[in-house]
Amino acid sequence: MAIRIKIKMKSKLEEVSVVALVNSGFEANTPQILVPIKLAQGLNLYSRLLEARVESYGTVAGPVRM
Repeated sequence: MAIRIKIKMKSKLEEVSVVALVNSGFEANTPQILVPIKLAQGLNLYSRLLEARVESYGTVAGPVRM
């Protein structure tokens, strides 16, 4: 069952209220939040996203790009 909560996200210049999915099954060693590009642009965080890369992985269901 999905659990969604309202959160406030702040950058140095902007603040927005959004609904977050909190139990997606994603696990990491550090706290992380994944946001749509338009939200990142609205918070002036997009320049940091330019460091991202796309990789392909073979799975039982076929190749997956991440």
